[in-house]
Amino acid sequence: MSRFTQTLFTSVKKTRTAAAFLTRNVMWVNLCLFLVVVSCSLVYVVQVNTSATKGYQIRDLETAINQLQLDNQSMQVKISEIRSMKNIAAKVPMLGMVKAETPVYLSSFPSTVSLNR
Repeated sequence: MSRFTQTLFTSVKKTRTAAAFLTRNVMWVNLCLFLVVVSCSLVYVVQVNTSATKGYQIRDLETAINQLQLDNQSMQVKISEIRSMKNIAAKVPMLGMVKAETPVYLSSFPSTVSLNR
């Protein structure tokens, strides 16, 4: 037999060996494939569950953010009301302040000053 023929039949023998191995161990091959499918399914279920949980957490946080923004806006309105002139004018008598009748302005004489050296 030539070398080419030997090489050709060697690959056939290897194929026959692999096929023979699979036919002899069908139960074990099926068991391994079943375990792989089951473990992949479990990993998939865990990932989907984790994603769903994160989605609910994100929704709750977005709701909390919206509520805090509304609270912030209402507090800004209250601050504006407290700083308004109407509110300040109403609190003047409570603070014991009186209205100034005629303002007196101070002026400095002479308006220009020079240094003599």
